[in-house]
Amino acid sequence: MTNNDAISITFEDILGPSTENFSLEKLSSFLESVVENTLRNQSRNAAELIRVVQNGRIFWMTAAQADVLLQEEGETTADSLKNSVQQTLRGDFRVLAQELKILFLLAQHTLNMYLKQNLIPSGEVQWATPHVTRLGRQIVFYMDKLWLVEEKMKKTRMENPVLREFEATMSEFLECQKTGDRENAMLLAKDLAAKKAQYVRISRGLASDVNESSHLRIDLQRQKKSILSFQKYLLAQRQGVLQSQVQDMRKTVENLKILLARSEEESKKERCRKNLEERNAVLNQQEKELSTLEKESAIIEKKEKETDQLISSMETHLHAGDAAAKPKPENPPAEEKTSSPQESEEQTSKSHRMITIERRHKR
Repeated sequence: MTNNDAISITFEDILGPSTENFSLEKLSSFLESVVENTLRNQSRNAAELIRVVQNGRIFWMTAAQADVLLQEEGETTADSLKNSVQQTLRGDFRVLAQELKILFLLAQHTLNMYLKQNLIPSGEVQWATPHVTRLGRQIVFYMDKLWLVEEKMKKTRMENPVLREFEATMSEFLECQKTGDRENAMLLAKDLAAKKAQYVRISRGLASDVNESSHLRIDLQRQKKSILSFQKYLLAQRQGVLQSQVQDMRKTVENLKILLARSEEESKKERCRKNLEERNAVLNQQEKELSTLEKESAIIEKKEKETDQLISSMETHLHAGDAAAKPKPENPPAEEKTSSPQESEEQTSKSHRMITIERRHKR
């Protein structure tokens, strides 16, 4: 984030250590007591700032700061996208839960504000209210399922220390190979060979849970996109109302200018000037709010595209992993024999390839 001087608060500032009992009322109260006070202290108008949710924080940016964000490189690099995919598939799911909770509550907050102040057409509110409720239920449904799967995997790993031991030994083995420490590599290879059967058996049991977790995380990214789309829809409704008001106000200002030019009595001119000044102030405020909404909509659209790209890459990543993990026909068991050091290393290398998917879970 290049906008270091933008006003911001972290998700933890808002939600605290847990997201379970945080409500819309608490968010609204927090925004009013903390954010609006901060804006007042810095002599900034909230209606002229663009709100952005990014990197675990909510930012309130000026128009210039938002322009910088919009002008940043649109195409995500292959490396950064790969890191995002790995983090989203294997990272702490509580981070995702925080982001979805914040995005959803902000959408609710916007809808309630528009409703109370009659800022968008009532017909749109009638559609939007049940729609946002459905979104909330879907998010809770997927988050609950993901939590159960993650807890199950966590329990399996805790009850089977061989998973951690095998992976730690594998890391040491690869490091020895890299540095040319052949003696230690052979010892580690024997250790890996002894644990391989148990490790593979438990890993196969985990594979279905890992796969389910990954697909649930993709589903939650789709829910994130739905929230972003809903937020953009709300902004579009407000933009439509403002555009109409701005058009009408401009006509009023032009008419007052004509009336002022034609007035001959000083008292009428003074009233006309005062009226014109008031209408110009309203018009100026409406135009600033409209510009703010347009920039915020553009940023949300950018976030939508980034989420789409992430979803597509996650799906490609999973399909590739499924193909690599597809079991091959096994040969009949051969008569047991003592392996040479070279054969032990080859067997361990095969074991390393077999645990590629499980390593992604560990990350």
